[in-house]
Amino acid sequence: MNRVYAQEDENIDDIVDIEGEDNSIITDEEPEDEITTASSDADTTILFTKPVYNGLSTLELPAGNLVEFLVGFTNKGESDFVLESVDASFRYAMNFNFYIQNFSTVIYNKIVKPKHEATLAYSFIPSENLAGRPFGFNINLNYKDANGISFNEAVYNETVQIIELDDGLDGETIFLYVFLAACVILTLVGGQQLLSSLGRKSRSSSNRKTPVEMGTSNPNNVDYDCVFFYPLNPSTGFHFLINCYFLYNYSLRLERGEYDGRPADYCFLLLFNWICCVIIGLIGEFHFLMDPMVLSILYVWCQLNKDATVNFWFGTSFKAIYFPWVLFAFNLIISGGGMMELFGILVGHLYVFLKFKYPQELGGLELLNTPKILESYFPPQRGNIRWFGSVPIQRSQTQHTRNTFGGHNWGRGYVLGE
Repeated sequence: MNRVYAQEDENIDDIVDIEGEDNSIITDEEPEDEITTASSDADTTILFTKPVYNGLSTLELPAGNLVEFLVGFTNKGESDFVLESVDASFRYAMNFNFYIQNFSTVIYNKIVKPKHEATLAYSFIPSENLAGRPFGFNINLNYKDANGISFNEAVYNETVQIIELDDGLDGETIFLYVFLAACVILTLVGGQQLLSSLGRKSRSSSNRKTPVEMGTSNPNNVDYDCVFFYPLNPSTGFHFLINCYFLYNYSLRLERGEYDGRPADYCFLLLFNWICCVIIGLIGEFHFLMDPMVLSILYVWCQLNKDATVNFWFGTSFKAIYFPWVLFAFNLIISGGGMMELFGILVGHLYVFLKFKYPQELGGLELLNTPKILESYFPPQRGNIRWFGSVPIQRSQTQHTRNTFGGHNWGRGYVLGE
């Protein structure tokens, strides 16, 4: 199929309908016989105008932004053709039979004379929830000839990448500047603390005082040298804020993505990961705060969006599947730690294995089922995108008894004994 611009000889204003105009959304039509092959007397082309696509790489569509394309039609035969409608849909990239998101079917009913051309315009907006993932993109052109024979041609049926445009300062850029400012502030505070401690040592060595016995004046046996720990201090405050950012950011992505409309399932994810972190802490006899919990949530998102592009500090970017290990290496180099991150990766992998890999890929039992009590407190909600969507409305779907088993019409059913 050629992808070039096709121009009609007649006035283009009569044939271009943008999705969203009055009377442009298809509802119900009379049932007709569906033929999924193209006519030998017709030639179709497609041209993406927003964004402009050169065909040399994978098509990238911006999430939440308007996408426009033109479908060109050439009548090479000796009789008229009627361009009826155009529909589009996103499919699961690994299996085009699964529908992710359906777009409106726009009707045109434009007559194309023999040896003439026509151009149809179509526009839609991909959901922001699909950003960072590849999907199959299918565009169908429905038309018929002068004898009433219908044709349904897929003018575009390839995998596209849904991207998220960086408009202005995104979260990563803002936190980069915050990180640099925090480094400067911590350096100044550390220098001031170092100078003050050196000054105190020099004064204490010259003016050493004799310790005074307090006797029984401390009846509560309180160690006054104890320093209470709290998250926001000069040594851990920025790390705590970074953890809060990661927890909020990737929890939001999970709630809008895999767990959209399923708050009980996501609450069970948090409870399961938290319990596993506590058990590991008790077995290992070490204290931990929120590092393993944050890494476990981040690991789950990265496994569900392996091919998504993640931006890190200083302009670096890589696939999401490597992000937890990048954080582990980053903390290992900067602070000499990394064990908390490693435990978080372990907990996240345990959840992904028991929830997805074991029942879906290995054919095992689904061991992690959300308790009914959580579903009673957090009932499922219908969001914009749920599971694989539904099949677009087409002419033949008004016939409920057609194409039920592999495209065969098995006729009318009868009750046994009659």
